[in-house]
Amino acid sequence: MSEDNRDFFELTPKEKRKYWKIHRYPLAAFYIVLQYFVNNPDKKYTGYEIIRVTELKSGTVYPMLVRMESNNWLKSEEEEVEPTDPHPSRPPRIYYSLSKGGKRRGRNTALERFQHDTSESSGDMVPVPA
Repeated sequence: MSEDNRDFFELTPKEKRKYWKIHRYPLAAFYIVLQYFVNNPDKKYTGYEIIRVTELKSGTVYPMLVRMESNNWLKSEEEEVEPTDPHPSRPPRIYYSLSKGGKRRGRNTALERFQHDTSESSGDMVPVPA
């Protein structure tokens, strides 16, 4: 990054928009989502959380999560909706987390990709894993 080694998730909304304008290639979204999981490998996230933090569109995030799960990067589990829930008719939330294989491959893949990005660019707005 231009100022320091902040990662993507520490950027301001304006800096995130600048990053997406500069790095609009197909795998950029995958690496940003992967980095989000790698930063907290034991935490579970909903698709909405990922959309909110990355500012990606739902039409990008949800299909990507399904593909990442089918390729053994992620595992998912549905929440159990209690009958006493204030909104019992809503669909259950799906929580995603890194699978065992995803934890092994994820850290190395994210590091390799962001080192590659840094070496090929001026260094502006390139996320660096924490």
